Amino acid sequence: MDMKRIFLIAQTVEMNAENGVHRYEQPLEYGDGDAHMWQVSVRRNRQAVDLEGMTAKCFITRAANASEREEGVTSVTIPLEADVIPAAGIVRCVLDAACYAGVGAVKGIMRLYRAGSTEGVTVARMHARLERNTADATYDPEGLIPSMDALLAMVETIEAATQEARDAAAEATLWANATVKTVTLAPGSAATVSIADANGVRVITFGIPQGIQGPQGVQGPQGIQGPQGEPGKERQLVCDQRAVCDARRAPRGAPDGQRGRGLRRGHERKQRGIHLGCGRGSLGQYGRAAGPGRAAGPAGIARPAG
Repeated sequence: MDMKRIFLIAQTVEMNAENGVHRYEQPLEYGDGDAHMWQVSVRRNRQAVDLEGMTAKCFITRAANASEREEGVTSVTIPLEADVIPAAGIVRCVLDAACYAGVGAVKGIMRLYRAGSTEGVTVARMHARLERNTADATYDPEGLIPSMDALLAMVETIEAATQEARDAAAEATLWANATVKTVTLAPGSAATVSIADANGVRVITFGIPQGIQGPQGVQGPQGIQGPQGEPGKERQLVCDQRAVCDARRAPRGAPDGQRGRGLRRGHERKQRGIHLGCGRGSLGQYGRAAGPGRAAGPAGIARPAG
């Protein structure tokens, strides 16, 4: 750093006397950087105080610029590292570009710290004013035109806001076209929900567990007695061998015993059914005819013709 190009803000502090705030009358110029060095000489009885083992820091507070005010900031404090010249009792720091970024009042404090300690002591205070140069005042007398850095910051802010708006619009479209579906999970599983995007559509899937089989219910009460059913009709069994029965029927005029129960009983055993016309005849008056499968009885006595 070329120290010859830096303006010096010189201040002397007497440790055994009251020291007021040092006021730097020459205005600082807006937009400068590394243009001023604030140097404090620490004295006691006009002799340099030995600052061996001490460190120093400088804090510059300025007014906020236009872009900072948009964010609600009214002032900005810039911490600066300071050099210590122990034997000469001098502490100094150079104001960087950040100190020249806001038009208005500028205040500074210089603090000394013992080695290894975070607690310091303020040894000097300084007030100055930062103004725009003549050219700036000619074209922008009220300081309404932002700096290039401020303009670039605005552009970045606008681009970021535009991208956020696009993202929000795309997100709104996905939700507007969202569909919902459900899937059945195994009994005892935990319910689930998932969101996925497919072909520009947002799909919300709910997983619902199947219910577990419940216990067997208790036996219900006995039902009331139903109404009496209609009486059934008598069924007549029809022999499917009526021709056989007719063939076995004795010719008219034969003795009753020959046409009697013997033929009928034999046919009943075979067919397990009775045709009303099968084996018709009454028990012989004087004897019994043998049916199939049974030994023939004696011949009946013929009944006299009537």
